[in-house]
Amino acid sequence: MESKKLQLCFPNLPEDIIDFQVLPRLPVKSLLRFKSVSKRWCSWISDPRFRFSNARRRLLVGPLMDIKFTQDSYLETIDDDEGVSVKKILQPWGERELPLSREPQLFRLLGSCNGFVLVSLGTSIFLWNPATKDSEKVLTHEVLAFRGKGSLYIMHGLSYDSSTEDYKVIIGYRSVEFSNLRRGKCCWKEVGFPYILPRSNTGPVVSGNQHWLVEGRKQWDSFSSIVVYFDAGIEKFVEMPIPNLLSPDKSNNDNIIFGMGELDGCLALAQWDHVSHLIHVRVMKEYNVQESWTTLFKCSNFMNLDCPPVLESMELLCITKGGEFVMMGNETDLEAYCPKIEFNRRIKTYRHCVIIADYKESLVSPRAAIINKSEQHLKKDPQTIFIGGSQ
Repeated sequence: MESKKLQLCFPNLPEDIIDFQVLPRLPVKSLLRFKSVSKRWCSWISDPRFRFSNARRRLLVGPLMDIKFTQDSYLETIDDDEGVSVKKILQPWGERELPLSREPQLFRLLGSCNGFVLVSLGTSIFLWNPATKDSEKVLTHEVLAFRGKGSLYIMHGLSYDSSTEDYKVIIGYRSVEFSNLRRGKCCWKEVGFPYILPRSNTGPVVSGNQHWLVEGRKQWDSFSSIVVYFDAGIEKFVEMPIPNLLSPDKSNNDNIIFGMGELDGCLALAQWDHVSHLIHVRVMKEYNVQESWTTLFKCSNFMNLDCPPVLESMELLCITKGGEFVMMGNETDLEAYCPKIEFNRRIKTYRHCVIIADYKESLVSPRAAIINKSEQHLKKDPQTIFIGGSQ
């Protein structure tokens, strides 16, 4: 009966064409609706191996820390299709979502990776898929309940180990710890971190690795930025090769980086030039290869950032279809900059202090992402097929 219904909808299309050519080209909202068409469609669309070519990259805007988050609170998204506008997302959770209530709770955006966003309510940590509005409680950590002044400097992030298909959560304050999500229990392990974290804002996830902009603990006579990432495979922090000094001289050995980001899949950073007093936006064309750093454009310090930066930052968020670069300055101001005409404009947000979670739409269930491999029931054909030129 189910097969006959599908034949009535698509009388001239074989099932393989529908599964691998038609469904992957649909937007996520349509795919979620079509899961109710048949059991076979529901099973295939829900399969972790399903990849769709129409996935959009989205920027989720939330508070650095909200101590009064309730079921009536909202988040925001940056939409580059309508002049880089910021839209409120009212009730972004589904019916079986995060345990929000009328009573205020402490909420944080902790990181994002592979379509998932990591959030916390009090000490509880949830893996949330904003596209499907599905979530799963994965861990707890007591430091997340800290509301003191230093709580704004809590380190957090989410990385992915492709060799084991496991996600790893990083949390740090006085010490840095990580935990695997597939272990099935809350088990934190301390990891060495010989750096100073100047701000809590997490950097981009590139090649499954979460990045941070840090300072060395033994730099008494200079200020030099260091980019580190958590290698989920070896479970250690590794320093990323950064561009050489733009204007090295004996009087100033500082290598100042205002912020990082991910632009078109590449790690990007904003680097200060001591001579010209311009900011160079550079991208790493080949991941982890220092020689592949390339300058995209130069701009003035239109955000009036102090140099060297104390609490200042310039996060590189995305490139719009119109060629504008969206940036966030000092964790408060969103700006769109057009290099062709050297023009910047302010983007209005509804919040004063914000943090950005960058994710690409996915239909994978958080439960499927954390379940142990021994519990997974894969189809007979394990091959993953990518359609529409996207992989």
